[in-house]
Amino acid sequence: DQNGAIVIGIVGANTTQFERKTVHGNYMKQSYVVSAFDSDPVDTIWSPLTEKHTTIYTISHFDPCNASFLIEWNPYEGWGDSLKNYSIWRSKNGSIFTKTDNTLPSDTMWIDTDIEAYSKYCYYIEATNLDARISTSNMTCDSSNMPRIPDYINANGTVFVDNQTVNVSFTIDPFSELDKYYLIRGENSTGVFDTIRIIIVPGGGNITITDTIPEEKPYYYQLVSMNDCGNIVKRSNLTSTLWLTVTNSGFINNLNWNAYINWPGGVDRYEVYRTAGDDPPELIQTIDSTTTTISDDITNLIYTTSPGEFCYYVVAEEGEGSPYGPGTSRSNTACVHPESIIYMPNAFTPDGDGLNEEFIPILTFTPNEYLFIIRSRWGNTIFQTNNHLEPWDGKFSGTNIQAGVYIYYVRAVNQEGQLLEQRGQVMVIYPAK
Repeated sequence: DQNGAIVIGIVGANTTQFERKTVHGNYMKQSYVVSAFDSDPVDTIWSPLTEKHTTIYTISHFDPCNASFLIEWNPYEGWGDSLKNYSIWRSKNGSIFTKTDNTLPSDTMWIDTDIEAYSKYCYYIEATNLDARISTSNMTCDSSNMPRIPDYINANGTVFVDNQTVNVSFTIDPFSELDKYYLIRGENSTGVFDTIRIIIVPGGGNITITDTIPEEKPYYYQLVSMNDCGNIVKRSNLTSTLWLTVTNSGFINNLNWNAYINWPGGVDRYEVYRTAGDDPPELIQTIDSTTTTISDDITNLIYTTSPGEFCYYVVAEEGEGSPYGPGTSRSNTACVHPESIIYMPNAFTPDGDGLNEEFIPILTFTPNEYLFIIRSRWGNTIFQTNNHLEPWDGKFSGTNIQAGVYIYYVRAVNQEGQLLEQRGQVMVIYPAK
């Protein structure tokens, strides 16, 4: 015993290494020093002890609440400032040890969060000197006995049922042993999210959750899985609603919507659908994923049918590459009445050639009340109708009127109760044959 050190072995003067087989390293740290002594058996003289070198003792703690292993070790003593770093080596279920991470020389703990249920994990720590010498710890092993958490939760898309109700769909890992999920909603992608629904889903698979939005604007959703400790263990990708707005400027309807986000396959395209009056929805444009605004020229529709109201919705389609299949999202339906305008041609040719045969006011709206009158220059009424779809064919009492200038008067009340009136002249022309 010299200064608290116990002699555990004696080697020859020309020996510079010593091997000791012990199991104590699996339970505690141990320190070693070396001292030289002379050969006098009566009055032995010992040299000063060398710098102390201490083994690395490593332990692991499994935390089922956080699905993680905490690895702790004592600092390696003996290299001083020459210690470069610590390396964490890991083996799963008897596999070959692989280096998982490096830490700073001042670190004495590390947390492993890449954990699967019902698996055996073994670890050891390796200290590295600046001159590449190493010192390894004991090996510590433990099992991750916990319910299997979902490997994935994928947000497939959002589909508006009406302008207040949206269906949000997800695909959950069917091998999950957790069955409680929380649907959270926020007003932007990075702000505060509130829990709006708690659902039980035994066995995972495809699910659809219906939500009623409080305001007419985009919302963002995520489905999270919690364990019995109340900790979030898995989150879906973020999903958003598509909120479409439409404004009118004369014969142009302008559409704008927010970009859909966070599909594994990205957005492949947007499809824009339009309904004019009582017509069924019609695909009017397919556009790329970077475009979220278009203008729709409705001139021809107004001239031919005067449908009154135009309604639109947008469908986002996911691109290739998603392991969960392509997703689809559909926006709300946004409607607009065109600006109330009465457009009047200034001439027509009722000569029977099938071209420009009739004279009719062009309305950008469907009137609640309507009056259209044609008079001669002397004030005689030649034509009168309350049907906004009925044109004047250039006849009076079944006979073609003479070429010349005639007076028209239009009176219409739009759906908002606004009165519109227009007076003017129209030229009846019979082109030379």
